[in-house]
Formats: sequence, structure tokens, C-alpha cells
Amino acid sequence: MAAPRFSVLAALLLCACAHSQAEKNIKVESQVEGCFTLQNIALDTSKEPVLATALININTATTDCPCKSAVMKYMAYQKKDGNNFDLLSGQFSILGKESVALPIAIQKRLIFPDIPIYLSLSCSNN
Repeated sequence: MAAPRFSVLAALLLCACAHSQAEKNIKVESQVEGCFTLQNIALDTSKEPVLATALININTATTDCPCKSAVMKYMAYQKKDGNNFDLLSGQFSILGKESVALPIAIQKRLIFPDIPIYLSLSCSNN
């Protein structure tokens, strides 16, 4: 009897984990589409800090890129009840990179459940 209960419990836990991962939606607001785009964005909430990983697709037509360097700035936040709630911000380089892992929140409890996370991308001032 213990084996069937365990397998049912394990199946329920796996479904719950998969469901919570799928609900985390990331919306990109990019001011640097002429430089690069992020593809296959995935949110890893299984550990802390919470990370967003993505593939970097460099735009080879650099004439449309407003940035003077390969250093980019990002800001992660959520919108709720007409207010913006900042999570984390930072800088990263796209020089020679095929992928990136960006910290989104120090603790996963800081992220509102079932509300999209916005990722704002812009040129760094450096």
C-alpha cells in the first residue's frame, strides 16, 4: 500500500512543479532590438537567486544598434494594481556570448505568483 501512495504523491508533486514553472511568464521590453534579441527565455525558480536564462541572437546589421558598447542594462519588475514592483537590475555583456543567465530576484517569495515578470533591456551608460 505504501508504494501506490508514494507514486501518486510523487506524480502530484511533479505536476505541481511543472505547473508553477509554466505559469511564470516573462515579457521583454527591449530598446536594443537592433543589437540583439533574447530567445527561449526560461525562468528557474528551483533555487535562489531566481534566474532567467536565454539564448542571445546578435543582430549582424549593427547600423540599427543604438548602443556604443556590448554592455547592456536590464531591469526586472512586475506590474500589479497599477504599480511597478522592482525585483533586480544589473548589467551584462553580449560580446562573444551565445546565452545569458540574469538574476531576476534574490528570493522567489519576492515574486508575485501568476503575474508576468517584465524584463526591460537598454544600453548601458558605460
